[in-house]
Amino acid sequence: MIYLNIWNDIHPIVSKHGNDYMLNKLIDLNKSDDIGVMCAEEASMHDIRPFLLTDTMSKFNRLYMVQGGYDKSYYSFLDSFKNLKFEIWPYYFLYESVYHNNSANNKQQIDRLFLCMNYKPRIHRKKLLDRLAKFNLLDYNYYTWHQPKESKFYKPDLFDEDQYEWKYWKPKQVYLEGQTWDQYAPPIQMSKCVINLVTESFLHCPFITEKTWNSIISKKPFIILGNVGIHRHLETLGFKLPTQINYSFDSVADNDLRITMIVDEINRLSKKNLQELSESMQDVVEHNYMKAIDIVKTEKQSKHVYIHYNKIIDRAKDKANGI
Repeated sequence: MIYLNIWNDIHPIVSKHGNDYMLNKLIDLNKSDDIGVMCAEEASMHDIRPFLLTDTMSKFNRLYMVQGGYDKSYYSFLDSFKNLKFEIWPYYFLYESVYHNNSANNKQQIDRLFLCMNYKPRIHRKKLLDRLAKFNLLDYNYYTWHQPKESKFYKPDLFDEDQYEWKYWKPKQVYLEGQTWDQYAPPIQMSKCVINLVTESFLHCPFITEKTWNSIISKKPFIILGNVGIHRHLETLGFKLPTQINYSFDSVADNDLRITMIVDEINRLSKKNLQELSESMQDVVEHNYMKAIDIVKTEKQSKHVYIHYNKIIDRAKDKANGI
């Protein structure tokens, strides 16, 4: 089987030659070899829609695909393609966070309620920051707003440039510790805040990235603006939610209402003694940290996932086994 990575192999072809060229190349390649399309780094299906037409899929002999979402039912429409073997592996970003993130024992004096980091200017992030600004919650907390320019490393997509009329905040570039960006290395401000306010990549699909895992590996409580039910899913994996935080917003399907409820909860917590609030949740963050390490130590991957991602898996397991 020939394994093709979504970031390293497929995206460069599409960027240079377009979807039709990429599809014809894969169809031709599949005449002599089985193909594995390795997308554990992604979960939303918008990037691979060209594959998902009945006419296109019928031209392939046999395909294997892995995606990074945590709920296989999100991909149920793929069941109609009998020449496609599909599975999910939702832990790619956990392994990378365990390996790269060394902030677990970086103890600092707590001086802010939350850190909220934002790279791509997606619509749900715009709405959240605007709502936070309404209550002056950006003034006394840590946040980033990069507004990256188009480059070979960043291409705006349909989730980035939705028109939004700002009501309470005038967007500006905001960085922490200079203008460098490392998705697996949280800034020192992570250690100075009580909560990591996570804006996940997407709201429409069940996906957990390093944005959430970095909270756990950094031993921080989290509030996640992500897919509805994302906190409940983490509970099913054995992680704990601190009772000091009201997570009732997690089951609310309406995105705008969920954002409103999240900001209301942040506003409520902002009136607490930050040091006492942080100390009261230490047992939960220690449990969650060890749970994440245990997953990396004990999780077994399928044959194809391990063959393709073995370097990432092995180095994270080696580090976890030393903790």
